[in-house]
Amino acid sequence: MRSRALFLVALLAFAGSCTDQSVGIEPEVQFANRGRAPFIASAVAAGAQHACAIGVDRSTYCWGDNAYGQLGDGSNDASLAPVAVAGGHSFVEITSGAHHHTCGLTRSGILWCWGQNPFGQLGDGTTEDSNVPVQAAPSLKFRSVDAGTYHTCGMATDGTAYCWGSNGPLIQAPGVRTGWAFGTPTTTMCDNPDAPYRGTEWHCSLTPVAVPGPAFTSIRAGLWASCGLTASGNAFCAGWNALWELGNGTLANAPAMTPVSGGLELDALELGALSGCGLVGTSAHCWGQREFLSGVLGSGTMAGSSVPVPVAGGLSFASMHPTDANNINAHTCGLTTSGKAYCWGNNRFGGLGTEAALGSCFFGDDGCASSPVAVAGPNKFVALTTGSNFSCGVAKNLSVYCWGSNVSGQLGDGTQDDQFAPVRVQAPGGRRVVSLRLCKSGRVSA
Repeated sequence: MRSRALFLVALLAFAGSCTDQSVGIEPEVQFANRGRAPFIASAVAAGAQHACAIGVDRSTYCWGDNAYGQLGDGSNDASLAPVAVAGGHSFVEITSGAHHHTCGLTRSGILWCWGQNPFGQLGDGTTEDSNVPVQAAPSLKFRSVDAGTYHTCGMATDGTAYCWGSNGPLIQAPGVRTGWAFGTPTTTMCDNPDAPYRGTEWHCSLTPVAVPGPAFTSIRAGLWASCGLTASGNAFCAGWNALWELGNGTLANAPAMTPVSGGLELDALELGALSGCGLVGTSAHCWGQREFLSGVLGSGTMAGSSVPVPVAGGLSFASMHPTDANNINAHTCGLTTSGKAYCWGNNRFGGLGTEAALGSCFFGDDGCASSPVAVAGPNKFVALTTGSNFSCGVAKNLSVYCWGSNVSGQLGDGTQDDQFAPVRVQAPGGRRVVSLRLCKSGRVSA
């Protein structure tokens, strides 16, 4: 279990930004709505230390860390329970990158984003953070969107795939590029304010860039990579490949969209920071995680793979959810066709939703699962999402549940206590609490 410093602070304490691991603050007064009714929603998305959901009232709510405005409520105050996103927008789709930004798509195809924006991932043509939704790519309308770690991708209504934000850092050697996450070069450079590689310049675009390649039906954003899926089920990826996340059978970075190996005809494709996953019917396959081995592929071993390998256990999946989080405590969750949630990978903070004894992995004393393990409880879910060391789901009764790390209140249960089993997210209306964020060294990032 993670130890953390506990402090008593007034509710007027300021929220500072932090570029390394941060430690949460216990509120001075007990949270007022611990016995509150559950939050009822139709969709949920998890980020770094925050989560957002579309309520059944068609409004959008967020909770957890808010140092960069990622709750979208017009403040930078963290909240242990859902607060309404400003603007009164009605979204049909919502996505959160596992860093600090969120995007929502309206029924008419208008895209709004909020939160951290050093690489232009909000798509509004600036690098300014925003604590309220700003319209992304006003000249375009979208039919789907996916927020990655440091960039965002979307499918326009005319069938063109676009990406914006970070197009990859220059980190290997002077003049040696890591591969273009958009599948095409960009010339703009953005300063990176956070770890890893703090203070370096990254390739970026403040506005959407059309992704060259075959005609895609969906596009997914990961860490410094993106993947697209065609109507025939062929998967292509571009960008950084040091962790095999492109699934092309090599360690070579890809400056353009390159086929995923194996010849699988996928019905669905998802990309995380360290790995990717796809569905062939209801059969799941994953690839990636060359380093920091913790079993995120679910193949029955801790080892990674440069090509897709089947997820063990013979389960029938309806969706897959590898995390976008750029850290070594990675995990993956999948929703079965029967509505049961399973997770695998690192369980250091409870992101797998189980207290069962698990095998050791990267840190030695961490609990890790190389095959799917059932999330605790009787709940059946209609939606799942994975963030950084935590997960959330919408149950069949439309109550929202979260589990795992809770240092910033990202579980939405009115506490900052980590949970190894699902807890209900509280209904909006509770007292907000501000977290003082203290940096400390020691977190290793991919």
